[in-house]
Parts: sequence; C-alpha cells; structure tokens
Amino acid sequence: MINILLGLCAYNIFEDYMKMDSKTDLKLIDNHINFFHVISSSTLLFQSYIINYPTLFNFLITTNTLGYFMHDALKYIKKRKWKKTDLVFIYHHLSSVIYIYSVYQTNTSYWKEVLLIAELSNIPTVINYNYIQHNRLSPGKYDNQIKELLPIHLYWYGGFRVIGLSYITIKELMNNDLNIYIMMTFPLLLMGYVWTYSLYIKYTNEIKVN
Repeated sequence: MINILLGLCAYNIFEDYMKMDSKTDLKLIDNHINFFHVISSSTLLFQSYIINYPTLFNFLITTNTLGYFMHDALKYIKKRKWKKTDLVFIYHHLSSVIYIYSVYQTNTSYWKEVLLIAELSNIPTVINYNYIQHNRLSPGKYDNQIKELLPIHLYWYGGFRVIGLSYITIKELMNNDLNIYIMMTFPLLLMGYVWTYSLYIKYTNEIKVN
C-alpha cells in the first residue's frame, strides 16, 4: 500500500508544480503528466528485464503506475460530472490498480508484460491528444499533423492492444486460475477493441473525404 500512497503524493506534487505556470492550459498539463507516466513506466519496465533487481523494480513500477492511476481517477471523481468517459477512466484506473496490486508479488503473472504493451500502445494517443489540444487553442494550426498521425495511431494502437494484449491475456489465463482480479481486466481489453474500431472508422472516413 505504501507504494500507492508514495506514487499518489508524487503525482500530486508534480501536478501542482506544472500548474505553477498559470498560462499553461489545464488539459495540456493533464496530457503532459500522462505522457510522463507512459515514458517513465515503459522505461522502468524495459530496465526491469535488463537489470536483475525484481524487488526494486517491482516497487518502482507499481509506485509510478498505481500512483498515477489513483491520481488520475481521483481527478475525475473530484470533478463529479460523471460523464460516460469519466466513468470509463475511473473503472479503467481502479480495476488496473486492483489487478496489478493483487498479482505483482507473484511469480506466475504476466502483469509487467500487460502493462508494457498497454503503455507502449498509448504513445501515439498522447501525441495525438497533444496536437488536438493545441489545435483547440489555435484552430486549424495542427490539422495536417492530426491527419498524418491517424493511420500511425490506428496501426500502432491496434497492433499492441488487439494482437499483443490479447495474446498476453491468453497467457495470463493459461498460467493462472481465473479469479476476480483477472476478470476485472476483461472490460479493459474490450475497451482496446472498441477504441481500435473507432480509430478504424475515423481513418476510413478520412480516406473517403480525400
């Protein structure tokens, strides 16, 4: 539990530091924090395969990721808008925290592979969202970048989520008894399919227009 609390405090401090510049847009701040988590989480996960200190890296990875998920979930809870997207993110974060925390000290789970694939898949998402938010502040300025990134976003995200994450989920099920913690992640896998399909529809519509 200490890793979750340390990570939560660290991301709260990070957010407060980012907000010291009052000129920075709040949605961009959220995306910058998200991007930091994606890169730091991926880096720690890669290092954990190279450097053989599993106890240390498991602590660092869970502190970083579970702290971020709790920080972001609390952000939506504090808003109290309860939009569908807010509820989806809250479920995603809390179920991920419960799953990872329940299995990270076992030797049979593929939780690190699940997390690595998920975080790598998010790289074009945070880049695209950054362009979208800058485009909101300067309408039309980044239209070309958003269009050019769309096919990369589709194939990168879809490849990791639909193929990679499905494969690792099957290995997780084959290597462990089915339990409530694993079952809680099934909707997360479905979210990846749905988002990939929405990117596909957006991409095909873009092709038709052009």
